[in-house]
Amino acid sequence: MLILFFVFPLQGVYGQTDNTPKFTGKDTVRTFAADVQTECAAPEHAQEHATERAHAKKGVASFFIAATEVISANIALNAFDSIVLNLDFTRVTPAIIWQHLSKNLWEWDQNTFVMNQAGHPYLGAVFFNAGRANGFNFYESFLFALGGSLFWEEFMETSNPSINDMIYTPLAGAVLGEALHRLFLATNYRHMYATWLISPQDAFNRFITGKRAPPVSGHVESIELYASADALFRKTHFAGADDSSGATFPAFGTGVKITYGNRYGHDTREPFDSFTLRADVSAFTTYYNVKLFIDGLVFSFSPWEHLPCFSTFGIALGYDMIFASDVRYASSRLGVGLSQLCPVADEAWTFTWDAYCGWDVLNTTENNYYLAKLTNYAPRSKRTYDYYTGAFARLAFSVQNSYFGTLSIAATADFLFHIREKGKSAYDGLLLVQYAECRYEHLIWKSFYLGVSDFLYHKWNRYAKEPRVKFISNHVQLYGKVAL
Repeated sequence: MLILFFVFPLQGVYGQTDNTPKFTGKDTVRTFAADVQTECAAPEHAQEHATERAHAKKGVASFFIAATEVISANIALNAFDSIVLNLDFTRVTPAIIWQHLSKNLWEWDQNTFVMNQAGHPYLGAVFFNAGRANGFNFYESFLFALGGSLFWEEFMETSNPSINDMIYTPLAGAVLGEALHRLFLATNYRHMYATWLISPQDAFNRFITGKRAPPVSGHVESIELYASADALFRKTHFAGADDSSGATFPAFGTGVKITYGNRYGHDTREPFDSFTLRADVSAFTTYYNVKLFIDGLVFSFSPWEHLPCFSTFGIALGYDMIFASDVRYASSRLGVGLSQLCPVADEAWTFTWDAYCGWDVLNTTENNYYLAKLTNYAPRSKRTYDYYTGAFARLAFSVQNSYFGTLSIAATADFLFHIREKGKSAYDGLLLVQYAECRYEHLIWKSFYLGVSDFLYHKWNRYAKEPRVKFISNHVQLYGKVAL
């Protein structure tokens, strides 16, 4: 119900009734080319109302408004944690602040996965959108997220300043924040109740200042809603120890995928004028699985215009998160690569492929010893994961035909090095994480699809001192999908 509440105000702002381009005749290619050329234009009705209300413009006054909103968000969160949740780390004193400022106490903190890899990116999105709502661009707003995170670490908590928070909060916050900011603007300020859910900071700024955020290039291309019946199979192998395995059936899930801008044949005008956001939730009595994947182009251009394919060479910024009963995975990454869409066989078939590689700026992956409360596990520890950095590669392709349906396969591989922490040298070493999804779906009636997908997560640890670990999680879904 919450997902429906979230996407309902986005309906009708992109003028499409289906989620994927159909190539059924020669004229379709020309139509698609025209769409590529005009995709960055704002919706017509948004332009018509652009002059109804003043837009925020960056300047000294806007800077102080945005900075005040960032500081206020920090203070409000500290007050909530202190008064409502009664958390000890909020009891900050001048002596503690001075200690933070005068000594080098930065460390990798021990907080929970949800706090560090979900809470801090969302807080970073609030800081980021304080800048965006007041007229600052993507890169300028990143500085507000960076400054807001630094203010929290130095002034708002008793624990030592956190290195990982200073990376995830602004970097993942910018990815999430820009996506939410653009979806907020895509509502064209209709259904005000829902805009507060999509981006509370944008809605709050408009409520306080009475000004709209400046218009952006790009628009929503498609929205897909899912409902599924799930099954999960998992196996953990500790070298030299007994294996553990299990299965969960049934579970039930729901999800949404939003495509903003057309990735193929794309010339970037602004960062994230083309991005995809996918969020899935599955659960049953003893199992839960939450996935969030956001990937957007910060720079791109369309080469080889003489070819029959629509190509994009670009730089992408993304944030992936998987929070499940047996998985703790998150990654902020920057990559470069190529995307192509090619109509073939007299345009009856459509083939797409994407290939990207780059760097996992910061990666979080579960420690199976901690999850199983085995070797060196501290009973009072909140951490069930370790931090890594390294390279990644991603390859995806799909083939589509109106009679055959759509088959898509996507795979990502991370080649990671453990970030050394005090007291955790036993877990130094290498990590290989691979996750892939195979999906097939077919149109049943109008905009309703039936499909099946298999999401495979595989991890192999080579620890410096502890025995090696292999872990596999297999998530199968039978789903129905509605393309709005």
